[in-house]
Amino acid sequence: MGTVVAIETEGGVAFAADTGVVDDSDATSEGAHRLFAFDEALAGAVGDPGDVGEFGRRVDATLRELDVEAGRDIGITSFARLAADAAEDLGVEAVVAARDGDGRAWFRRVGPEGGALGDSQQTAIGSGAAVALGHLDSATAGPELSDAVELARESVDAARDCDPETTADVEVAELPSREYAGPTGE
Repeated sequence: MGTVVAIETEGGVAFAADTGVVDDSDATSEGAHRLFAFDEALAGAVGDPGDVGEFGRRVDATLRELDVEAGRDIGITSFARLAADAAEDLGVEAVVAARDGDGRAWFRRVGPEGGALGDSQQTAIGSGAAVALGHLDSATAGPELSDAVELARESVDAARDCDPETTADVEVAELPSREYAGPTGE
């Protein structure tokens, strides 16, 4: 299944995930993608590798249908809703990130039954979630986004040390917050 970690700071949101695929307790490949970067949003998902890939494709297609232009934020609530629909259809668990109207980046967990799950400043999903959360609970991210990126990476590394389904390399993605420029971009 693998592991995805998300951390939210004032500077933005950082995601990290392992890139391994495990089949019947054997690592079968590397290069699996659990993280998806879109123009103004991020998503990370765990579940069957084929379903995770399809989740990323469906979210991307839905964003294209909505014609979310580069530089225009979709909004965290809207993005969580559309990701929840895809997660429910495919039976995956996901974490998504987007900005609010003030330019602040936030994340939301999305369950396999759809719907956005509670608010927190850090979370982990997947087979190594318990270990990653334990690591997150014992550390503190600094206020900078780079601090959150490093802590997310370290948390997935901790899961790799203990979880046989969290394997291979660690990939990271980030969505920085930006200062609110007002409705006219001024």
